[in-house]
Amino acid sequence: MVARTRAMPATPILAGTTRDEWRIFDAALDEGVFTEQYVHDRARALAGDRHDPGAVVATYRADQHTLRDVAGAMVTDYHFTAPTEQFVRAHAERGNPVFRYELQWPSPRAGFGACHDSYLPLLFGTLDAAPALAGADEAARQMSDAVQQLWLKFVRGAEPWENYDGVGGPTMLLGPETRIVRRHRAEQLAIWENRYPAYG
Repeated sequence: MVARTRAMPATPILAGTTRDEWRIFDAALDEGVFTEQYVHDRARALAGDRHDPGAVVATYRADQHTLRDVAGAMVTDYHFTAPTEQFVRAHAERGNPVFRYELQWPSPRAGFGACHDSYLPLLFGTLDAAPALAGADEAARQMSDAVQQLWLKFVRGAEPWENYDGVGGPTMLLGPETRIVRRHRAEQLAIWENRYPAYG
């Protein structure tokens, strides 16, 4: 990863993902697809030989409700959350300012959760153009206002929340219960150290 192997400008970074990035891509699959075998096979394909797929699935089952959720969460972390966390960690370890977030605002469409691209209408205030992604009611508008204010604070050179200072550092959760947490899903993200796409 470039951020680990060479010096980068000390540019402040605000980076994060949505909690359920991959769910929208699995939405077309029938519920019957998500068997124990299917989910274990997905774990094996993603995590590689260094991890027991049963242990990977068990780690994700701790906070997921269904096999579909487990399958989606693994791919979300593999392709989105873990590479982002590893990038901002490397940037922070060089003493550069980093602000990490996870969007947890759910789509009004059942099963989508906080899916891929759902932050766009919140950030740009275009809720009416994509109501299926983030909603368009008063609560969604308040969430949109909150996200925009934080981003504007960052753009204007202020600190929108606490600096992310490496593994276990503060992560802003943006959603129905907006708050800062530490060691956010550290056990799950540790599975993807030294795995593609971050290091492949």
